[in-house]
Amino acid sequence: MNTNMAAGLSLRMAVLLVLHVFFGVVALALLIMYVPEYEPIFKDFGLRLPAITTMVLDLSHSVGRYYYIFIPCIVIADVAVLSWLSRAGKTRLLTLWGILVLLAEMLLVGLIVAAVLLPMNDLSNQLSK
Repeated sequence: MNTNMAAGLSLRMAVLLVLHVFFGVVALALLIMYVPEYEPIFKDFGLRLPAITTMVLDLSHSVGRYYYIFIPCIVIADVAVLSWLSRAGKTRLLTLWGILVLLAEMLLVGLIVAAVLLPMNDLSNQLSK
C-alpha cells in the first residue's frame, strides 16, 4: 500500500472514529439522562405508550442500571473487531465495519428521539382539545 492510500485510510478511519465516539456518547447520554426525565410525564398523564417507547424506556433502565458493565463490553468488542480487521489488513472490511457501527448508532439516536416524541405529540394533541 502506498503512502497516499495509507494516509487516506488513516484519515477516513479517524473521521469514522470521531463520529463513532460522538454518536455513542449522544446515544448513551440520551438513554441515561434524557429518556428517564420523560417517564414521569408519561405516567402522570396516563399516556398509552407505543411499543417503541416502552422498549426505549426498558433499554434506558438497563443501561442506567448496568452502565459499568454495558459500556466496557461494547468498547472491548468494538476495539477487538477493529484491531483484528486492522491487523489482518482488511481495509475494506475495516471501513465497512466503521460505517455500519456509525449507522447503527445514528439509527439508535433517531429511535430514542422518536420514542420520546411520539407520546409527547399525543399528549400535545390531547391537551389542545
